[in-house]
Amino acid sequence: PFQAGGQAIARKNSKGVWEAYRDSEMQFRFSNEMENRIDNYKIFQMVNLINGEEYVGLTPLNSQNAELLRKFSESNGGAIWIRAAVDETIEAFNKGFLVVKDISPEIKSLPLSELITGELSDEGLFTQDFQFFKLGQYEGWGAKAQSGLVQFGSLGFKTYFPGSGEVVDPLAIISHEFGHTRFGHPDSGNDICGEAATVQRYENPMRLAHGYAPRKTYHVLKEKILVNVEQGQVYSSENDIASPLMPIYFALPFKENRSSYSLPISSSSIDE
Repeated sequence: PFQAGGQAIARKNSKGVWEAYRDSEMQFRFSNEMENRIDNYKIFQMVNLINGEEYVGLTPLNSQNAELLRKFSESNGGAIWIRAAVDETIEAFNKGFLVVKDISPEIKSLPLSELITGELSDEGLFTQDFQFFKLGQYEGWGAKAQSGLVQFGSLGFKTYFPGSGEVVDPLAIISHEFGHTRFGHPDSGNDICGEAATVQRYENPMRLAHGYAPRKTYHVLKEKILVNVEQGQVYSSENDIASPLMPIYFALPFKENRSSYSLPISSSSIDE
C-alpha cells in the first residue's frame, strides 16, 4: 500500500541551502498514501510533462490523455512509475537543476511541489550529466516509449487488440510502456522477445489488478509475427512454425530501487 513513498519535502540546511528528500515517516502511514500519490503527480506535471515544442512532433497531452495519466498516477502500479520519475527530480533538485520560487526567508520547510516551478535553472539547462524524463503526445493511436520518453497517441487506445481480439486495459498499456524506459528494462523494446517479457512483467499484473484477464499474445501485425506470451513461443503466420521464445528478458531482475514496493508489476509501440 506504500507505492508512492513518503512525501517529497524540501528543507533548508544549516547553510541556508534547500535540500529535498522523502519523509520516511510519512511513507508508512496508509492514510497519507493517496495524498502522496497526488503530490508526486503534481511534481511530475511540472517537471516531466512536455508543455511546448521541446520535441519535434510531440505536443502536450490533450484533456482525454491528461485525465488517463492522472488515473494512472493514482493507481497502485502507476504510482510506482511516477514515484521513480519524481525520485530523479529530487536528485536533480539537490544538484541545483531546478528553479526555486522566491519565498519568505522565514520559511524553512515546504513540500517540494510548492517550492519548484518546473523550470530549469541555468545549471539544469546546460548540464551534460542529466536529462529529465519526459512524457508527451503524438498524432495517432496507442502509446510508445524509449529510455527517457513515453508518448501517448492523440486518438487514445482502441478497445480491442486487432491481432487477438483481447480487451485493452489502457492503464496496463501505459505500465507496459514505462517498462521500456530506464525505470524498467530499456532494451526490452528492441525485439519481439522483449515485448513479450514486458507484457508479463509490467502489463499483465496491472490487468489482473483491474479485473482483466492476462494478455496471452503479442502481435507484430506488419511482419505477421505472433508471440504466445504464456507458452513462450514465437509464431510466423507465413509458415505457422513455432520457435522457442528466448528467455533472456524474462531472466532480468527487477530494478533494485523498486524491490521494496508492495505491488510487483511485471514498450516501443503497441503494434496491435
